[in-house]
Amino acid sequence: MRRAIYVSGILLLISFLLVIADDFHQDWKRLQARFTGIAENRFHSTSDAGLNFNPGIAQINVPGLSHIDRCTTCHLGIDDPKYRNAEPPFQTHPGTLLETHKSKDFGCTACHLGQGFAVSFGKAAHRKLEYWNETMLPRPLIQASCGTCHRSEEVPEADILTQGRLLIKEKGCNGCHDIS
Repeated sequence: MRRAIYVSGILLLISFLLVIADDFHQDWKRLQARFTGIAENRFHSTSDAGLNFNPGIAQINVPGLSHIDRCTTCHLGIDDPKYRNAEPPFQTHPGTLLETHKSKDFGCTACHLGQGFAVSFGKAAHRKLEYWNETMLPRPLIQASCGTCHRSEEVPEADILTQGRLLIKEKGCNGCHDIS
């Protein structure tokens, strides 16, 4: 009986050490470590001591849209103009959309879809998962998600969606098709 307790204790200790080791090798931790060394942080430090940065998992909760996402854990410069020319994934969001759709208010998955809980790029964040219904939209289709909230015919900064809606109206597609 003593031998079984010793073996169980050793196996438990080994399991604990493996979990600790795995925690040190998370994708998001490596990305955040890389972020602290990019040129934009050397030239635009926000304090005399250097980069003003809070490491860890960042989570945005958007109850009105039923979304939770952790995208800003890796996309660290997404809403800061000083990162406009930074390397991916640290650069600022393109265009002016975040002026009206702040990431802290909407998150990223409200528009881009995908697995918002993910903090592992290689395993989940940008990948198609077998049992995840909302995979991340490819870049050419992102404007389609604007129609989820914006119901008007013309949607600013979504010219493809607007053209599609105007074409549906012009051709009378609603006469035969149930398009909501």
